[in-house]
Amino acid sequence: MSGKLQEKTLSVNSQTENLLKVLEILLLVGIGVLAIALRGRLRMGMNLPGHHGIYFMALLLLARRNAKGSIATTWSALGIGTMLLFPVLGFRDPLQAFVYVLPGIVLDLIFLFSPEKLRKNAFYLAMAAGVAWMSIPLTRLGIVLITGIPYDSFMKHGYLYPQFAWFMSGSIGGFAAMGIQILGNKILKNSK
Repeated sequence: MSGKLQEKTLSVNSQTENLLKVLEILLLVGIGVLAIALRGRLRMGMNLPGHHGIYFMALLLLARRNAKGSIATTWSALGIGTMLLFPVLGFRDPLQAFVYVLPGIVLDLIFLFSPEKLRKNAFYLAMAAGVAWMSIPLTRLGIVLITGIPYDSFMKHGYLYPQFAWFMSGSIGGFAAMGIQILGNKILKNSK
């Protein structure tokens, strides 16, 4: 209490860094909102379990690859879960919010426990996207076995085919994301 004004402790750089982190988090949440909104509005009757994983996992993997934070797709999962709290998308499953949050969390866990070298391997990342997307039917299978609540895809296709189809759709989305990433990097490199 000397009567002097307190010195400024925050630099402009740290304020800018904090603003960029907040904007990145908002973008990641927005990507999650976009992914689930597309899932809710694109009702393609292909009779192929998990086919929405192509664009869903492409969006999540692109977000994961380009974000600086270690929980990037968990932020996207927060956007997914938040959107599913509102009944405007027409989902009938009361556990939908829970199961659609899982791919983002699983993808972050795979990134967290993978060596740096593998995080740059397109094939590995596509397989990681497939495993993350497959967490949805695996969870649903657990729900069926524990509660007896039936899911249409299991009643139509049995228990194994949906697991395979969801894995393949997520992997295709992962390959699409890596293709977009590589193409985007080449375009940016050539424009310099």
